[in-house]
Amino acid sequence: MNDQELYLYGIIPNYSMAEQIKLPVSMNLSVITYESISAVVSKKERADFRKMGTEPLAKLLVHHQKTIESVMSRGLSTVIPFSLGTFAKNQVEVRGILKKSFTMVMKIMKHISHTVEVDVVATWSNLDRILSVISVDQRVAELKTKILYKKEIEQTDQIDVGRLVKKILDEKKEYYVSRIVDAVRPLCQDVRQHELLNDHMVSNTALLVDRSRLADLEQVINSLDSDFSGKLNFKIVGPLPCYSFYTLEVKHLRYEEVEAAKRALGLGDVTSKKLFKKAYLTKVKQYHPDVCEDKSHSEMFDRVERAYRTMLDYVSFLDNLPDDEHFSLLPDAVSENALKVLIKE
Repeated sequence: MNDQELYLYGIIPNYSMAEQIKLPVSMNLSVITYESISAVVSKKERADFRKMGTEPLAKLLVHHQKTIESVMSRGLSTVIPFSLGTFAKNQVEVRGILKKSFTMVMKIMKHISHTVEVDVVATWSNLDRILSVISVDQRVAELKTKILYKKEIEQTDQIDVGRLVKKILDEKKEYYVSRIVDAVRPLCQDVRQHELLNDHMVSNTALLVDRSRLADLEQVINSLDSDFSGKLNFKIVGPLPCYSFYTLEVKHLRYEEVEAAKRALGLGDVTSKKLFKKAYLTKVKQYHPDVCEDKSHSEMFDRVERAYRTMLDYVSFLDNLPDDEHFSLLPDAVSENALKVLIKE
């Protein structure tokens, strides 16, 4: 279909010629190569993932990750994933992404060539039992006694008890998280904590582990399970690509956005940070609502504000550009510069 673009899953080392890379045929994947790295892609209709509901987005995320893990299972163990919803218009744009990210990607690949991600999830084996223990905690007992002596018990009193119970529960979670991290850290290059998805979850920890230490990691988790006397249930997920540590995010501006900003600020084909900031301040003084209540001026003020933000985004892609150094706003220059690949926070 003409409206299909290229969806990016991840970057792999180009160990051999691209056509020799074995990818799952059923997934309609292909590779686009730049020097010693290749992007794994498939043709898809572009969609704005930010506007999707939770359920369809979750399904797409599962498909995205399963595809990357399927590539990994084919012996291509070093896969640097792209974030969900990364598209490129064509092969030229994909190669531009690879070119922009090449130095960073090579450093990452060197760092993770013998490592994988392993996620360790710990949940309460019996949350009700934990809550019953907390209910007789001295701090909770004292607060309840204080409330009972009041002439009238208010709803806020119940809220205060609930907050205290949560505080003590969080303290217990922090204790276990600390014990888990201290135990596994000697085996890991890096450790990241993920958000807890529900009340039953105690720890959701991502580990960057050398492949040779996976058996050691399992022994450590088994030892923790024994030390905690069954209070926690552990689940080990992996090995996985390095989702939590090195997922790539592509940011880019369309030439049309930069051209619109250029017109709104009255800039020439060549400008600088100093010049476009000066132009912005001049336009703000001219169109600010405090100066004129004319509706057309208000709309122009909004255009100027958007233009300024666009120009700030654009120069952020130019890496530490001095305020007085000139740069081009011509189409070829914008197409080359208005693209940035970074590690997703």
